[in-house]
Amino acid sequence: MTHIERVHEWAQARGLYDTSDPSVQFGKAVGELGELIIALANDDIEGIKDGIGDVRVCLINLCKIAEVHFTEAPASPRYPINIGWLMREMSRIYDNFQNYDEMSAAVAYVNQNLLSIAIEHDLTIEECDNHAWDQIKDRTGKTINGEFIKDA
Repeated sequence: MTHIERVHEWAQARGLYDTSDPSVQFGKAVGELGELIIALANDDIEGIKDGIGDVRVCLINLCKIAEVHFTEAPASPRYPINIGWLMREMSRIYDNFQNYDEMSAAVAYVNQNLLSIAIEHDLTIEECDNHAWDQIKDRTGKTINGEFIKDA
């Protein structure tokens, strides 16, 4: 089972796709991106790994809800890390919930930047995905107004 498939299965089992809308998952993704930016500022490798994985989980769910293919980073040389550019691409995702091609392209660009951040910090996307998966796989909670609220 791929990482995307296991995240879909996890979210479906928790009712995330039944009650959510793209804007809720977008908000979660932006929050996780904020945590990633703080980790980058502090050169916190574990936080960077966590942030990349968490942003990707949110984007996987966002794409499923918006019925857009989660587009992985293209196999190309890494881009220089540019947080402003990454924020603009996240904004482009939000602006294009109804435009499949534009949203898919923005997700690919965000993934490319996340890949570049991982490479810059001697991480792989798989490490980041697996870290995020290990954090959520056994998580319990409930979905309220489209947002999964984890148990304490």
